[in-house]
Amino acid sequence: MRPDAIAAVRAYAAARGRALAACLLATMAAFVGCSGTDSLEAGDPDDPRGAIGKADLFGSCSTADSCGDQAAEGNCWCDSACLGHGDCCADKSTVCPGGLQLATYNAGLAHGAVPFAVERLRPIIDELRHVSADVLCLQEVWTDEDAQAIQNGLAPEFPYAIRERTINDDSDWFACSITQWTAIYRMNSCVDEQCSPNGISTFECAADQCAAEWDEIDDGCKLCLAANSTSPVKCAAWRAPMFANDGRNGLLLLSRTPLENAGYTPFETFVIKRGVIRADIEGLQVQCTHLTSALDVVPYPADAPYQSWDEEHRAQVARMAQQAGTRRHTVLLGDLNTGPASEGVDAELPDNFQALLDAGYRDTWTAGQTCTYCQENPLVCSKPEGCGPNIRIDHGLLKNFTADIALSFERFADQPVPDVERLSDHYGLLATMPY
Repeated sequence: MRPDAIAAVRAYAAARGRALAACLLATMAAFVGCSGTDSLEAGDPDDPRGAIGKADLFGSCSTADSCGDQAAEGNCWCDSACLGHGDCCADKSTVCPGGLQLATYNAGLAHGAVPFAVERLRPIIDELRHVSADVLCLQEVWTDEDAQAIQNGLAPEFPYAIRERTINDDSDWFACSITQWTAIYRMNSCVDEQCSPNGISTFECAADQCAAEWDEIDDGCKLCLAANSTSPVKCAAWRAPMFANDGRNGLLLLSRTPLENAGYTPFETFVIKRGVIRADIEGLQVQCTHLTSALDVVPYPADAPYQSWDEEHRAQVARMAQQAGTRRHTVLLGDLNTGPASEGVDAELPDNFQALLDAGYRDTWTAGQTCTYCQENPLVCSKPEGCGPNIRIDHGLLKNFTADIALSFERFADQPVPDVERLSDHYGLLATMPY
């Protein structure tokens, strides 16, 4: 694979409410979004849709042909973008049907780590083709080939897409010293013998079946092995890969309508490259991300700018909140690897979820919550008694909306599938705007 990024999206770069240019759809295996100018804050006097104060809006959607356009008589709007611009007519929700739908889905296409990655790809595409979402934030689409297959397969429904093709970094010298090589080869043999059959994740295997071999390895070497869990012997090589999945970040944002001001912001991370895609869609600012997980069995690097995986995660929260600003109506989608406790659902990094709330994000799924990463899913755990908690870590959060605006939620892609158990180790989440 070439280390340079290859553009191939139909995301439109736009500034101050007008599209400046369209990115050509390339036919190459990987593609990135087009970067535009900084997005406008709501209320910017140069934005024709944000210059009117809410108290100054007037008009009705009940007049002929107003739904989907500006009110025939008045200055308020009746289209799908009015919620993002804050200029909806007061009767829009009762007169005009439907609301913008946004979905997040961790596809779990981690080859060698989550079972049946090859076999699940085509069924995942078929499932997503029938999801009613207008915007789709995907995570763990690691390989260029899988990303291209998904974009090609969903192009009729989601013709606009952005993906940033990040690349791997190599260590300067042997990631694991010669004194560790015997332990690495024992670890490699264990992975080959115990973790190759489908039906169990490599991570689960390393924690259980290969625990003794893992414990023999020093902390610095473990960091490399975490990035090369399917081939531990790489860590005995010169300039070993220091990031998993060839350094890809796994994000793919798809939309039925043009993506404006689309771009990718990297986070400072270890083991897995992470970042956030942002774009303006139908007047909303959408953020699509996959935040750092709590890697309990992997020691955090001693010379890192943060002290722990948790602290790395909180830094990502702060970076996203800064990007979102304090005025733009924003929807955050993704596997955030944090979530609160509720009936039947366990907490995951609860202090970090509180940090999201403190940063201005709002969780409007307040009743009937269910897990999205669930122990009954055979791709999560192969043990009948379970392997850990049931957690809600896949989210759609609001920022800078008034308190009366709330999303409604439903889970998707959560049913048994012949031959592959489930479509992913995560279940999808569909969020619907009120209008």
